[in-house]
Amino acid sequence: KVREMVEYDIPVTTAREELRALPTRYLLSNPLNTIADHLRLLVRLNEQDLVMQLQHEPENGFSNFTICTFDTPGLFSKITGVMAANGINILGAQIFTGKNGKVLDILQVNSAQGFLITEQTRWDKVEADMADVLHDTVPVSELVNRRQRPTILQAKEARRFPTRIEIDNEVSEDYTVIDIYAHDKVGLLYLISSTLSQLGLYIGVSKISTKVDQVADVFYVRDIFGHK
Repeated sequence: KVREMVEYDIPVTTAREELRALPTRYLLSNPLNTIADHLRLLVRLNEQDLVMQLQHEPENGFSNFTICTFDTPGLFSKITGVMAANGINILGAQIFTGKNGKVLDILQVNSAQGFLITEQTRWDKVEADMADVLHDTVPVSELVNRRQRPTILQAKEARRFPTRIEIDNEVSEDYTVIDIYAHDKVGLLYLISSTLSQLGLYIGVSKISTKVDQVADVFYVRDIFGHK
């Protein structure tokens, strides 16, 4: 059905190859029109190494910011760092890595104050920074340090509940599962993902969710040898 939806944009053979490379988890968790839309982004990646897409959802109070690129170590940390440096709050995130090395990261984002961000100039800056960081022109840590404000990364907000971290080696055959419950703030996901990267852990799957001001993040990780 997806191939039929994109038959005027993408050759059948190309569409089939791209779909076969995607994780089953992705295909089962997205509607057909979304898969078709993402498929067009993945095909564009055959001619360039980075594709970004922005879609606003005013009725839900957030925007979907999609990054399509090739997998590299610490990729998610770089992406979240760019968002933190620009004061953008990440409400949720879905990370998918295909068998062909292509990565599809979809972030649900809004402002630190909880509002929809519609200023095009601000998004132009986000895309420019993302390109600089993912092309290794600017280190993400430098970008974060240069742009951070008192409310980003350094803020010591009054926590309404203690941070809790749980590690499970039984629930998955292939990954160590880390559950993190914490008070939400801009830059939190960057702190978590950059720490995991520094510890030599590869994030295979993540489930990011925010309810009011509490974050419940789940990371499926392996070491550099592909082991738990």
